[in-house]
Amino acid sequence: MKRFYIIAMAFALLAATSSQAMAQRSGFMRMMGGGQELDSTLLAMTEVQDELDFSDEQKEEIGDQAQEILDAMRSEMRDAFMGGGGDREAMMETIQEIMADLREEEKELVDKLDDDQKKRLAQLRYQRMGNAMYQDKKVQKALKLSDSQKEAIEDAFAANQETLEEAMADARESRDFGAMQSAMAEAQEDLAETLNDLLDKKQQKQAEEMKGKEFDFPEPQRRGRRGRSDF
Repeated sequence: MKRFYIIAMAFALLAATSSQAMAQRSGFMRMMGGGQELDSTLLAMTEVQDELDFSDEQKEEIGDQAQEILDAMRSEMRDAFMGGGGDREAMMETIQEIMADLREEEKELVDKLDDDQKKRLAQLRYQRMGNAMYQDKKVQKALKLSDSQKEAIEDAFAANQETLEEAMADARESRDFGAMQSAMAEAQEDLAETLNDLLDKKQQKQAEEMKGKEFDFPEPQRRGRRGRSDF
């Protein structure tokens, strides 16, 4: 029952619709899979396909394959959650293996994009990751972060995690999910400010360039339909 409640709390969080909730969602996926969420999550969205100027052929081929990968992820994730037997470490290891395998599979999809599409996809990926982008090794290398900056970033995330855990504990006691989401959104905003302050002006500008023009992501759906593929 306790495990079911934890899972329900996670999915309640993923159902939130604000931009900060999307950042939380990316953080959750990063924790689950050891990195950013699947590119297939983006490639299956009709709005993203339009943003990347997909041809009809790409929509049919890449879009459909991306959806198949996401369906496989949901099925395998569900099995990992339900079959974990209470062993959190074993469950996390299984989930990380699932995500690694699926990322290898979706590389074929990304390779079918032209250079402009790949560039914009990367920008959307970083936007989607939210705060978690600063923990990405490729981003850290591109920004030329110092060891002290990397350490400060991890400290900021650790402090943020404590705040999130407190919010979930309060919600577990009060069952006030609205208050939980508000507290978590505020925590993410505070984290974003902290992370930005850790960068120098040049790094801040470069980070914004890496994210590109702001994209209005579609609202998450509790249950996916064609073109709406949130976890």
